[in-house]
Amino acid sequence: MADTLPIGYRFCPSDEQAISYCLAPKVKGEVVFPEFIHEFDVYEKEPWKFFDKNAEESLYVFTKLKMKKSRVERTAGSGYWRGAQSSDVKDCHNNVIGLKKHLNFKVKDGSSSNSQNTEKGSWIMHEYSVPNQEVSRIHLF
Repeated sequence: MADTLPIGYRFCPSDEQAISYCLAPKVKGEVVFPEFIHEFDVYEKEPWKFFDKNAEESLYVFTKLKMKKSRVERTAGSGYWRGAQSSDVKDCHNNVIGLKKHLNFKVKDGSSSNSQNTEKGSWIMHEYSVPNQEVSRIHLF
């Protein structure tokens, strides 16, 4: 992601900008900053396998949620993403335009990857969603 931005710039949208200018247009089928936001399955593998070991930047991705009956399936490799809290995202007129959910990665008990060493670190993910989930299962992380 850093290769595509001019020196001195970084992609760091506010919660309102992430929903209004990135997620909402994507849900409508519009092209959205393709060089800044990746599209892949964040539940495919553990989070440390998506990043360069020395990278300190955030990674923005669009992903489709996997459902298990009426619940979201949040397993990822040797662990799972556990919801910590959520909050409404409001626009400048105080209208709710989406939801921001905070998730922490937890390694499953008994997993061979169970040692949370410094190489794997502590992982936090922020999930943005739009109010009408029936329209699309695409979310921005």
